[in-house]
Amino acid sequence: MKTILHKIAKYWPLIWLILSISAVLALTVLGAYTGVNSVKHVLSTQAPSGVLFSSNSLKASTGNSTISSTQRLSSQEYDITVCNYEQIKAAEPNSEDITYNLTASLQVRIDDSYKNLSDLDETKKEEYVKLLENRSYKIKMQQDDGSGDSDGSEYNLVDEENYQHIFTGYKLTGNQLSTDVFRITFDASELEDTEPDFYIFIKAEPTSPSGIESVQNLYCAAQSASEASAWSGSLLESDCETVDYDFYNYILSGNGKGTIEVMWDSTMFEVNPFFLEMEQTNVETISGGTHAGWSKITLEVDSTKENRYDIQLYKTSNDITSYTGAYNASQYIDCIFTNGVE
Repeated sequence: MKTILHKIAKYWPLIWLILSISAVLALTVLGAYTGVNSVKHVLSTQAPSGVLFSSNSLKASTGNSTISSTQRLSSQEYDITVCNYEQIKAAEPNSEDITYNLTASLQVRIDDSYKNLSDLDETKKEEYVKLLENRSYKIKMQQDDGSGDSDGSEYNLVDEENYQHIFTGYKLTGNQLSTDVFRITFDASELEDTEPDFYIFIKAEPTSPSGIESVQNLYCAAQSASEASAWSGSLLESDCETVDYDFYNYILSGNGKGTIEVMWDSTMFEVNPFFLEMEQTNVETISGGTHAGWSKITLEVDSTKENRYDIQLYKTSNDITSYTGAYNASQYIDCIFTNGVE
């Protein structure tokens, strides 16, 4: 035993050096290992890039080019945005550049379906072409995201080949909030009647990166006086009587202009603070009436600019274990719409 200790003492400086180097290497490997896992964790919590392509009014096409409903405008002009973020999460832009094409085409309604004017047989097309004399249905890139891909020209679809125009190779810049704005303008004659003659179909289709869904919509213009302004709200989770969710989505949708008050029981819910910031509205407390003590926000709505709002409500009650049955979520949120003065 003494011999062993004597030898250890003799070579102690060398042994200490070897142990020190081993400890440093172990820490380096551990640091590299945990560093890689940290990166993996960050990446795994990011939203997939496929959802970070949106618009104020264009809707996901899910591979279907058929449009069964339209957005009716009560004015000649309307601005359509194309963005690299989810509308309800503007603080989280896509990390990659998105290149896309945007197509605008004239359509008509025949037997409850919508068809490109260029696809009609010659006899039917001739009827509509006569209506187009001296008319204009235009599209223009109103604002780009600063990437410099806009030529600033305005295109009249009446004069374009096949009654359509395609903007190609436009880009939304990654890692920053990026928005392009396209303005469509209907002929003034459309506002003289209650039923539209022509529709403008818009489709934004990403070309890179792969896997991003197209968004599209069909627009028309006609007298808004024929339609009563009406907005309403409802929970997206229609089965909340029996199913408990982590949070809830309240959808506001409607037509026309006015003011809508969204009210909720603050002992049960709180509203996504990002929505409040994005809409620049403040939470107030209701002092009297049926919903006394509840919280509310007030939104000025105009369907020619935005015809849908998605509001996230997060559960706050620690006393109620399940927001179902007698405590189902639909009982604790409401809204009141007041028609605007045209």
